[in-house]
Amino acid sequence: MISTHASERLEQRSIGQLAIQIAIEFGEWFYAGKGCQVAYLSRRALHTAIALVGQRAVDLENLAVVISNDGTVLTAYHAKRPLKHWRGER
Repeated sequence: MISTHASERLEQRSIGQLAIQIAIEFGEWFYAGKGCQVAYLSRRALHTAIALVGQRAVDLENLAVVISNDGTVLTAYHAKRPLKHWRGER
């Protein structure tokens, strides 16, 4: 499920639903506080995605998808690196 805010941000940032699915499937997971988790597609995680999805996945490097504890996508954006307040992988 995708929140209204996330729908607007995904459209503004040209991030498609396939990109969200790839980040959730292959990304590194971090706790982001307030019951949220982040699926982050680092360069390392992206290598696996490229092998399965193809070269088009390269555009998704550094994609961060914030997900609430009930599984709703809250927002998505490109982060140069994991943020300092994100804690360890799940």
